[in-house]
Order: sequence, then C-alpha cells, then structure tokens
Amino acid sequence: NYTANQTWLRDQLATLAKARTDHVALRRGAREQLGVTTDTLVVKMSSAGDTVFVALNRGDSPQAASGLPSGEHTNLLDGSTKSGSVTLPPRTAMLLVPN
Repeated sequence: NYTANQTWLRDQLATLAKARTDHVALRRGAREQLGVTTDTLVVKMSSAGDTVFVALNRGDSPQAASGLPSGEHTNLLDGSTKSGSVTLPPRTAMLLVPN
C-alpha cells in the first residue's frame, strides 16, 4: 500500500537503475563538464562506445541546458526525443543519449 508519491519515487529509482545497468558510461565513464550556471549542470559521461549526457536543473524556473551538442537525443528517464536547444523544467534532470 504505497501512496502516489511513493509509487512515483519507486518508479523513478527503477528507471535510474535500469539506465545505469544499460549504460556503462554511467557506472565507469569519464566525466566532462559541458555547461554550468547557478542552477544548471550539464555533464558528459563517456566510456568506450557509450555516451550519456546528464542535465540537471535545481532552480525554480525552466532553464536552458547549455553545452549539449547539437543533434537528436533520447531522454532515458521518459523516452522523449529532444533536438535543438533543450530546456529543463524546474527541479528536474534528464539523461540524454545521442540517437
């Protein structure tokens, strides 16, 4: 008997665990900072044959994810496709893999 918030959190943790299992770059990859502001951080995690971009927004307003390379990316957290400039909603994160 979980509350809606507990179920959401459990599902988010399961999604993160699957991403970490599926992408060696998230476990053992080299970290390169691509963009940072007061409220955002964009990091490239890479290992042989695998690259994941981690974008975080700790702020209370939407923020641009600066430093991401151009092209199309898939967000591992929700399956959505992102291209061009990426805006992070408040207090969220994205795990982006190149398509």
